[in-house]
Amino acid sequence: PDVNPDIEANRYMPLPLPMIAYPLIPIVWLGFLSMIRKSTSWWIWIGLYAIGLYFGQVLALNPPNGSRGLILLPILYLFIAHGLFHIHSWIKKYSRSTDAYLYLFGLIVIILDIYTYIQWMTWIQV
Repeated sequence: PDVNPDIEANRYMPLPLPMIAYPLIPIVWLGFLSMIRKSTSWWIWIGLYAIGLYFGQVLALNPPNGSRGLILLPILYLFIAHGLFHIHSWIKKYSRSTDAYLYLFGLIVIILDIYTYIQWMTWIQV
């Protein structure tokens, strides 16, 4: 993969890859939307995300900066967990092997994350 052209972000996130694996990106959006629709305390999590985005990215030098964006990962993984919970409840209605599908999906994401980590370690320039 190509190296990230931003000099400051290049030290910490040299590859132009997202912080989370590609298969998780639609699940973040699904979790975000389902949290707004179903949760009564959704405004707390959206507020925490907005505060982290403002202080971690908007006020940063040369945004978007991956090293400063790490503050948002816990909230993103909360959205992912919420999305996976709803996917599990939807699939459970139609199939009894729901857990097998989610385990397979988790295995694919783990393999992608390990591959991204290996690529990151070979390109890092600290």
